[in-house]
Amino acid sequence: MIAAHMFLRRMLWRHGAMLDRVEPVVALLGPPGSGKTTALTALSEECGGTVVHASLDFGANLDPVAAVAFVALTMMDTWSNLPRVPTFHRVGLTLLALNENLPDDRAAARARLRDLARLYVRECRPDRAPVRPPQAAAALATALTGIDRVPQDSVDVAVRLQAKPAIATLLRAAGRLPGAIARHGGLLELDDPNMISALIAVSRTRRKDALSYLARALLADIQDNAVRHAAPAAHCQCLLPRDLGSRPRHQHAWVLLVDDVAGESARRFLTALIRARQDRAAVPVGERPAHDPLLVVAAVDEWALAWGQWWCEPWQVGAAAPDKQRVPLFSQAGRQQWLRHADTIAETPVGHAPNTAQGWYPVWLDPLDAAGVETLAPPAPQGVDAAVFGDFVRRLSGSWPAAVIAIRDQLAVRAPDLDGRDPVPRSLLRATGERDDLPLWERAVSGCLPGVLPVRRPWQVAPAVVAVAAHLAEPERSTDDLDPTRFPEAARTLRRLRTKLWISTFHARPSRLWAVAHGDAEHPAEVQPWLARCLFAGLTVESDAAGPVDDAKSLLWEKLFTDLATPADAGRERMSVDRTLFHDLACDKLDIVVRMLSARFDSDDHRSWIGLLDHVTSAPCPWPGRETTERTFQRLSPDDDPDRSSVEAAVTNLVVLLWLYRDPLTVPEARWDRYVHDNLQRLITVSRQADITALYEAAAQFVS
Repeated sequence: MIAAHMFLRRMLWRHGAMLDRVEPVVALLGPPGSGKTTALTALSEECGGTVVHASLDFGANLDPVAAVAFVALTMMDTWSNLPRVPTFHRVGLTLLALNENLPDDRAAARARLRDLARLYVRECRPDRAPVRPPQAAAALATALTGIDRVPQDSVDVAVRLQAKPAIATLLRAAGRLPGAIARHGGLLELDDPNMISALIAVSRTRRKDALSYLARALLADIQDNAVRHAAPAAHCQCLLPRDLGSRPRHQHAWVLLVDDVAGESARRFLTALIRARQDRAAVPVGERPAHDPLLVVAAVDEWALAWGQWWCEPWQVGAAAPDKQRVPLFSQAGRQQWLRHADTIAETPVGHAPNTAQGWYPVWLDPLDAAGVETLAPPAPQGVDAAVFGDFVRRLSGSWPAAVIAIRDQLAVRAPDLDGRDPVPRSLLRATGERDDLPLWERAVSGCLPGVLPVRRPWQVAPAVVAVAAHLAEPERSTDDLDPTRFPEAARTLRRLRTKLWISTFHARPSRLWAVAHGDAEHPAEVQPWLARCLFAGLTVESDAAGPVDDAKSLLWEKLFTDLATPADAGRERMSVDRTLFHDLACDKLDIVVRMLSARFDSDDHRSWIGLLDHVTSAPCPWPGRETTERTFQRLSPDDDPDRSSVEAAVTNLVVLLWLYRDPLTVPEARWDRYVHDNLQRLITVSRQADITALYEAAAQFVS
């Protein structure tokens, strides 16, 4: 994965003053199914046997204490650029103290720890080799689950016995056994005068804080290993800033990859790591230990609102929050941006408690490129052009891996019936493999919507979510005026879709006319294309299925967009014409839309008019899921209408085609592109304005 390669090139290096800065916990953002696990796997492969790293998955409800041990055990491997296998004696001693009862007297506790260390190491000699593969580390770490919850006066011998092999492995040095014992003694006597007190506290009085002690021990061990056995960074591919000179000597971070962090255990683990770093940073400068080199990358599928103090929310354009840093793509994340954030939080006034949200660096996972989609996509059905089908899968899925896989699986079970005139299988979202199976659109909606949203029949759930999706596409791009009496769930739906990362500027797929009308302006946020299309498909299906006596579902599509077009408060200012046209087109009132756009063709500046045309034709369209593009176009834009002026004829053709184009089920073809181009050229010839540059630019977007 190119994104993983570029991320490491920009984030792995550490140099000079950067060594005094804390490493980030990178939040790799993306909704479920976007490929975060694949990205972490790619990062691990990029690290290979050179960069010290560990992969940690909380999907199996891993205990946070066991997770600390697992990280240490996994990193106790042979790395090609380290002269020795890393050791984690502080972690081992902390777990030892947690597993045993130590006396309160410091001297007695020190002696007891020495004796226990010798006992554990000698009793568990079969595990002397470095721990490999990761499955072995997982088995050892799992044995530590729950030891922080055993009462200090417990005589539960079984718990202590099952924990011994893992603790002994951590205590053992890579070399001879006497060296291990000597190292323990050095730690207890010289390296950290406060360590005995901390170990007594872990064992005797503050067992509930064991995780915080373990996190500090882990970071201290990693820092100690990095200092004593620094890895050379020669022949690396790091993208170093130019102001550092030509290929300066630098260090590399160690990497921890954390997957499935939605649960409580993962939250506790990561919070403990961040707090341990903040505690180290709070020490006076002259006494402060060097910062650890551990770079953490965690797969996250929910935005933390606290990050919004420093980072622009993914659903906000940068211009709306100029004082905040923009969340970068995974492939573009860099150490220099993190250091700017570190400088900001370093200015926190003295006496203010550090906020763990400060330790996160949110980045957005890059979408699949065309090659990535092609790798996951199914082969084109018989009779369908492969290139057209590939474009269809990419547009419909929004390049979202889970959607591509869902399309592939659906076609494998039962390929939808194909119309000989249709270049794509439009019945894909409705077709099922078995009679009792849910259609693909319904499976997608139920699998994507955040669980806190109401789980009811689709025709009850869809309107609130579709209302939000459609409202985001309106010219005003706001949801503040959604009538709570008509859409009581809209505000909550919007919040959940945002925080669950289904609404984002990263999901936006600007039309070809966007740059003509708006230049380099950032496109506003949109609902992820796959979810949006499945919602619209469901609304269409449920509307079509409603009978005349079913008042609850009658004319569901038309009623929804009519309600959206009606101001919530009759006393408020009349809704703008632009916004009214958007909803008129959604309700299939094509004649009204064409008449208004034609009337404004010569009165509006052409660039503004192109922007209006683009906005209006972004309205949801019910037709692509019902019939072919050819049939819809011939029905809505007949050639033999003598009552249309030349402007109205061209505008009608443009509105119909651009409206259909915005739906993923319509794959642009060369002949339709030529038709759009030719109709824009017709408008150029009849324009009464001197400046027709915008029309030329728009036409140029549809030239192959």
